[in-house]
Amino acid sequence: MWDLTKEDFPSLREIKLRGSDAEPSSWTTWGFPWKQLTSITLANLADLWEDHLSVLNRCSSLEYLEMDVTNEKINCSEWGAVDEDLGDGEFCVLPQLKAFKIRVTAPCNIARKFLERLKVPSLDSFAFITTVSRSRSYWGGRWEEDKQQSGDVSDESEEKYTRDCPAALCSNLLWSFSSLIQQSECHLHRLELNLSNPEAAFDWLEFYSFLKRVPKLQSLSLTAPKMAFLFMLSPPHSLGRLEVNMLIPHPDNSFEEDLEKWVQGRKERKERLSGITGLSQNGAAWNPLQIKITREIAFKECKTWEL
Repeated sequence: MWDLTKEDFPSLREIKLRGSDAEPSSWTTWGFPWKQLTSITLANLADLWEDHLSVLNRCSSLEYLEMDVTNEKINCSEWGAVDEDLGDGEFCVLPQLKAFKIRVTAPCNIARKFLERLKVPSLDSFAFITTVSRSRSYWGGRWEEDKQQSGDVSDESEEKYTRDCPAALCSNLLWSFSSLIQQSECHLHRLELNLSNPEAAFDWLEFYSFLKRVPKLQSLSLTAPKMAFLFMLSPPHSLGRLEVNMLIPHPDNSFEEDLEKWVQGRKERKERLSGITGLSQNGAAWNPLQIKITREIAFKECKTWEL
């Protein structure tokens, strides 16, 4: 255990920690002056989700959190570094957190074990990015291999490896995002969801319902290969920035028609929204609406609408 006290580092506000690819390490064994930290960036660390939550719960001044989940050991860490674990049903409260960005490149149980146990009442910007390229067949193969070695053929064993693969991940992510927003009572303004695996798919009706929970959303960036545009037929009135990548057409080929109706409706209401490009960091410089839609069917097609 390394103890870095407030007296030793009175001006410390930001930490960036990254474990090596060969030997992922723990950050919960460090004794940082947690209460004074305002920015934390973590990558390739192998602590249990419970340990992450217990440590973050001490960071009452935290405003920015970025996490790269790159190692599967996060599900089975042997560090056991935290003695003051949160009890079952307790929340990790980050009262000042404004921006949260998380990238997932390794199989993990982040939805239920982490996201649904956070309360972030000041959250303004949330980004969830996954670049996992392994399909369900990989997960199934892994389960089959482990099953032969362990003799465990239970449904729970199979679920352990399939529930958070790219295809299954979509089915519970929206629920976790909704839980996070509802229990936090936050007013999210910026949202980025990037599910770049070809199998990734949000149900458009579920996503439509999810948008109802973020009525003050101003900026939406969505990458989901198997997605119909119908979720945007009734978007938040505050929405000012829209970028959607890799959509599939609706089965009745009404994609273009639906989109044109939406654009025309916005014109008729004379709503001025922000542009995809030229947005300043503080969000002060709004451009006229520019909707960018990218679809991948037989080839990549990009179309832009300007209002």
